[in-house]
Amino acid sequence: MEINEYILKIIGSSNLDSGLEQGKRYLIEVEADVYDITQRDNQDNTINEIYKARMTGNTKILDNGKVIIKAEKKGTRSQKLHGAIWINWNMQGLTEDFDQYYEKQMIKITTYLPEIINFLEMRN
Repeated sequence: MEINEYILKIIGSSNLDSGLEQGKRYLIEVEADVYDITQRDNQDNTINEIYKARMTGNTKILDNGKVIIKAEKKGTRSQKLHGAIWINWNMQGLTEDFDQYYEKQMIKITTYLPEIINFLEMRN
């Protein structure tokens, strides 16, 4: 079947440090991970391919080519870590229950925290 449309749905929000003007057009750059791809039959020998993405990082808002606002993904650091673990779980296509997977990953992170910190410091 032929693909009629490619559709992107983005989930998430960012905390802005200033406001935007209603009715004004902005270019918005978002860091996101695609976590699901589905195809919907249009019943006319075509399909729509739907991509679901979750915001995973910062957002930039540009006006006339200049970055006017840099925004952080909304949520606490622990919520961001939870989201990153969920994205990893989902992208691997695991059948294991997410809560069990999350618990295992958190145990590994806390157990190996000194090694993780050392690894990250070596990268800077």
